[in-house]
Amino acid sequence: MEIPIELIAFIGIAFGVIGRTLLPYFKKLEGEPNLGFEIRYLTTAVMSGIITAIFIYPTFVIPEETIFLVFVSAVIFAWGANDIVNKMIK
Repeated sequence: MEIPIELIAFIGIAFGVIGRTLLPYFKKLEGEPNLGFEIRYLTTAVMSGIITAIFIYPTFVIPEETIFLVFVSAVIFAWGANDIVNKMIK
């Protein structure tokens, strides 16, 4: 069974958005182990996920490479786009 390359790109974009959103939480957790998850992280994740899905995903050009390289480039692309969106939201 062959997985469509578009699905791999979408999964990579989802991982990039989720990873970029959870990174600040994990950094704060290092300093304070009993820190609860703040709702603003979830709000930012949902907003940036929607913005990424609507505006960023259609601009992502899927490279004609291996599945691994498509996944990695999608993660990096989404991570950067999500970082820009997060900075604009703040």
